[in-house]
Amino acid sequence: MRFKIILLLVLFSASLLSCGDYALFSELDKNRLIVVFKGTYESNNPRPFINQYGLPGGINGPYVQDDSVIKHPTAPDIYPQAFMIDIAEMKLVDVKGKKFKFSNYRQPLVFFFSDESPFYNGGGYVLKNDDVPNNVYVALMLYVRKMMFNQAKQYTQGAAGWTFVQDVPGLFEEKIVLGGYDINLNLINSYTDSLKLEGMYINRIYPILIPIEGGLYFDSQKTKYAVLEVRIPVKNYIKKYESTISDITGLSVVHHYSFSDWLRDVHPNETNMGGNILTIARGYFPTFIGRISGTAPANSLVIAIPQGEPITNYTTPAPVPPYPATSLRNICDFPPIPGYNAVSLDSVMDYFLEFERYKYEWNQVAPPTGTCANFALYQAEWNAYELEKGNFKIPPLATWANSAGNYVLENISPGSYDVYSTDSRTLDNLWYGQLVYDGGFSTTPVNIVVPAGVTVTANPTYP
Repeated sequence: MRFKIILLLVLFSASLLSCGDYALFSELDKNRLIVVFKGTYESNNPRPFINQYGLPGGINGPYVQDDSVIKHPTAPDIYPQAFMIDIAEMKLVDVKGKKFKFSNYRQPLVFFFSDESPFYNGGGYVLKNDDVPNNVYVALMLYVRKMMFNQAKQYTQGAAGWTFVQDVPGLFEEKIVLGGYDINLNLINSYTDSLKLEGMYINRIYPILIPIEGGLYFDSQKTKYAVLEVRIPVKNYIKKYESTISDITGLSVVHHYSFSDWLRDVHPNETNMGGNILTIARGYFPTFIGRISGTAPANSLVIAIPQGEPITNYTTPAPVPPYPATSLRNICDFPPIPGYNAVSLDSVMDYFLEFERYKYEWNQVAPPTGTCANFALYQAEWNAYELEKGNFKIPPLATWANSAGNYVLENISPGSYDVYSTDSRTLDNLWYGQLVYDGGFSTTPVNIVVPAGVTVTANPTYP
């Protein structure tokens, strides 16, 4: 097959079908189950795109560039302009575990980073699908051929230092995208998966299993439309990573972009980055919904979760010393050994410097003086770590209070909810790419009941 190298803008324009100014259901009268795809942590009214170049250090600073980038941390990189996802098919899973294929359509989609895009503004992009039998569904299986961000760049090391080699070519929809880096291979396993004997059989990305919060009760005879909202946080949740290429020509690195590692921290020289694609789905009926509105701390994150559910399901522990102070892992987290490349004197010297750092970090963990005293503790720590990380969830309902403290949560299924808020987030504390730490939400939630057709007032405070 003969491929054409084309400009990224041309590919994007040809690949993405815009929703335009049409209402959500205007073209879907024959389909009663509507799948709405969003690239935001928030369910409605998300934060605008943060200016990454205005953050401390720009895209080479600690907000955007991951601390695992150690070989060429000052590279002249460029922030990506788009997220690309090639969906192969979708299936729903009912309460008995039976799978229903309801979207056997390939959907290659490219979403430019813009606050006007439905994928990023809270409105959502409508996916193509068929209806399913009347049933109760608890999960969505999303089969993804590829996921990409652009602006991946390769650099090589020589006597004069690091030099730019190329915009890494990637293949999307059978076309070459310069700077396109397929992150699927990095997301198949988490680091914890790689420690297990059965790790080679674990695949977190094909399919992506997305729980449906509260289930989807689909009955086409009782309601005109049902909406399945599916969210993958992309907007403001992207970080830059580094992978190494060693061959006879020397040492090269590729700088590429992927989802933030705020849940499962990525260390230098690691390629297993799975478990950091965060997802949530929820179902509702547009003719049977309510709203929540009120005031909260200005520029704060406001969420509503099922009443009585622990708020710690939606937070992550803060970094805890002794090793390493910036890690979100555990006291038995051994550093990976750096790769060796002896093509040039520079690469050899860099290797020995990196190896000295590796030995120091190893000794902080290894017995007899390190934090991980024995194998039993090693097993217990990693099992506890994976359990804690596996229980983390994206809140089903989330939005941001504006500078006056006003907020609205929309399209809410009737029920009982706890409403929380964080403290005020100013321009100096934007939480780019970060999740909420334990204790980051209100100490006491506002307990409310939301009926259909009613806007309920809730005024959460912090702490």
